[in-house]
Amino acid sequence: MSQVFGGEPHSTAPDGSCDVWFTDPPGLMVVMRPGARLTEAAAGWLSGPVYDAMDARFPGAAFCFFQDFGPSIGYETAARNRMNAWAASVGRDRITHVGIIVAPQAPMLIRLGASMATLAVSMLGVRARVYESRVEALAAHPIAPLADPPRL
Repeated sequence: MSQVFGGEPHSTAPDGSCDVWFTDPPGLMVVMRPGARLTEAAAGWLSGPVYDAMDARFPGAAFCFFQDFGPSIGYETAARNRMNAWAASVGRDRITHVGIIVAPQAPMLIRLGASMATLAVSMLGVRARVYESRVEALAAHPIAPLADPPRL
């Protein structure tokens, strides 16, 4: 289990690869677990039940999405494709910012993938950026854990 805001996550992917917090202002903070890989199954959980729960809590509201790759070992190509397709389907009218957090010492494949993902999302008209730390991301876009998160 990862800790972001000094507390336990609101939910964990069924495959145990990542934790998620619903945030205020509306959004999601996804943190990969050490040694984990973002799988297609986890991407489906994020773009399905997690997004649906957030959308039900904040119907039609614009939101931000942060993904911290931390000490993970990467992602499956199918997971990246699924997340990009989800961002395209949700669109720029809803997603206000995508932040991907990748430490400078992360494997080149993860850093390259993060850069490509932010480029793809930017082409949709969504502001996107790669951050080198969670501290940097939260300083640029202050968010807090939602006090009454939706249940999954």
